Amino acid sequence: MKIEICPDAPLPLYAQIVNQLRLAILTGRLQTGERLPTVRQFAIDLKINANTVARAFRELDQTGYIVSRQGVGTFVGGMPKQKPGERQKRQLIGVGETALMEAVSLGYSQEDLIAVIRELGNGGLS
Repeated sequence: MKIEICPDAPLPLYAQIVNQLRLAILTGRLQTGERLPTVRQFAIDLKINANTVARAFRELDQTGYIVSRQGVGTFVGGMPKQKPGERQKRQLIGVGETALMEAVSLGYSQEDLIAVIRELGNGGLS
């Protein structure tokens, strides 16, 4: 699994990791039960502090996207089975607003962003 982070992005590094791993799980690029690299290995690969990776893993573990088993490793937990509520809808709106602002600041249109999201949903743009 290839994760790319951008230190200059407005989104914190741990959140970039969380978002990319969630997307990989939701689009099936990471399968339930698949083993993830250790926190240390992720940090080495990304050339960042291990605490940043650990924070991302904690957030993903708390939401059920990954499962950490002491002494065994960290595995993809799958997509949490829950019906979106008002809180999740507000979060999604925030994600959409952030994505749109970022796309526009890079010179892309709303339609460009929608096209990329559709491609990602179809497993493209890997």
